[in-house]
Amino acid sequence: MRALIRSVLAALLVAGGLWMGYRAWSGSAAGGRGTLHTHRIGASEGDRGHSVSVWMPPGYDTTRTEEYPVLYVQDGEHLFEPDDVPDWRVDERLSRLIAENRLPPLLVVGVHSSEQRLREYVPTVPFYLQPDSLRRPTQRQIGRPRSNAYLQYLYEDVTMFVRRQYHVDPAASRTFIAGKGLGGLAALYAAAKMPFAFGGAAVFSPDWTPGRTGADTAFATAYRDYLAGQREALRSSRLYFDYTTASAERGFTPHRNILTAFLRNPLFSRDRWTVRRLDAASSEAEWPDRVEAAVRFLMDAPAPEPSSFFQPPAPRRE
Repeated sequence: MRALIRSVLAALLVAGGLWMGYRAWSGSAAGGRGTLHTHRIGASEGDRGHSVSVWMPPGYDTTRTEEYPVLYVQDGEHLFEPDDVPDWRVDERLSRLIAENRLPPLLVVGVHSSEQRLREYVPTVPFYLQPDSLRRPTQRQIGRPRSNAYLQYLYEDVTMFVRRQYHVDPAASRTFIAGKGLGGLAALYAAAKMPFAFGGAAVFSPDWTPGRTGADTAFATAYRDYLAGQREALRSSRLYFDYTTASAERGFTPHRNILTAFLRNPLFSRDRWTVRRLDAASSEAEWPDRVEAAVRFLMDAPAPEPSSFFQPPAPRRE
């Protein structure tokens, strides 16, 4: 009977978006890998919600005077699990940097993707700014984007839950968002649409042709036009972009050029955005380096030692 009662209670907690699991890694010489909590956070507006992993650094202290900055990451199922592919090993790298006093302590919140990933991550407004002749076939393929609803859920349900349950700083200047591919486009959309919530975004290897295989730049152009209308909102944001030399990303050069030209607008301070080229045949092998560079930039922390992994852009010809 007790087992039955526990099962019923667990089911009710999951249904109500309150289920929570805990995972604490064993300590190490560097001070341990921190603690990982897993929640199922339901949506207040007709959505089943998402699983959410919250990583706390070693020495996490709810009584300290200064609240912790926090980084929200899309596709959060890839951040911490060593058996996952790709595993970003966020906990390992950040724990070491924090232990060495090379990075301030922070929390990382990984929002797991759902079966609606494509619709939730494709930015709604830029999508509808495309020419109808390109938008309609894509819409028939993927359906109507739901990123506005997803961002509402992310802000109203996830960030508010994290603020209630964890010792985090609610200030936008200490709250950041990140993602890879379509998740990166969603992170940039969040920073532009909700500057009151996120003070910066890290965009890893963005996918500039969502739902299509063609090389046209219609979506990148539409995204640029949307961002142009959000210039004031983005003015104080910190924006990190990177891409690799892997063959899968070579076709995105014209798309990146559209974005970089936009960022060079005098309205944006040059020290508040960066675009980095990564010399790597595969983007998956170097995730710890990419995450470290992005977190350092977003938090305005001292840069790491020069590495051949990050290649400076070629000099521009006058």
